[in-house]
Amino acid sequence: MRRLAYLDSLLMALCLALSGCFGFDNPKEVDSSATIRAQIARPGAGDSAPVPLVGAQCTLEGTNHTATSDANGGIEFDGVAPGSYLIICTLDGRSYLLAVEVQAGETKELGTVALTKKTPSCDVNNGGCDSNATCSTGLSLRYGDHIECVCKPGLTCTCNEGFQQEGARCFFYLDQ
Repeated sequence: MRRLAYLDSLLMALCLALSGCFGFDNPKEVDSSATIRAQIARPGAGDSAPVPLVGAQCTLEGTNHTATSDANGGIEFDGVAPGSYLIICTLDGRSYLLAVEVQAGETKELGTVALTKKTPSCDVNNGGCDSNATCSTGLSLRYGDHIECVCKPGLTCTCNEGFQQEGARCFFYLDQ
């Protein structure tokens, strides 16, 4: 009888050990998030090198990801879902933009990036967009490579420098 109880215990221990080896209960999780790293800068004057944007407040549009650029202009966004984004950095009342796309599990090293100096804006008094590309009396749409402002019907849309106009729409194409 003791021998049978011993064999039962041994068989039970062997089954438990083998089930752990094959990992039936523990499938491995795959991290599908991405990381974006960059040294952000504004274009230098003439042929001079770009100047780091130090202390810029940066957001990854459409997410809760934020970063403040360090002494070298460095920013990093971790845990980003795959997709296309617009990085918006603000310093001294001026906005700088960069479009970026990341894949699952990717670490996107952008290196030093001179962000566009142009701040998209339409004439607010005529129903266009302000410096953050949000429309006061119209509709603002952001896409992977451009921002589009649409004026309300009956208003005259006047696009400011940097925008291309087509009827009641103003398009601002982002530098990549």
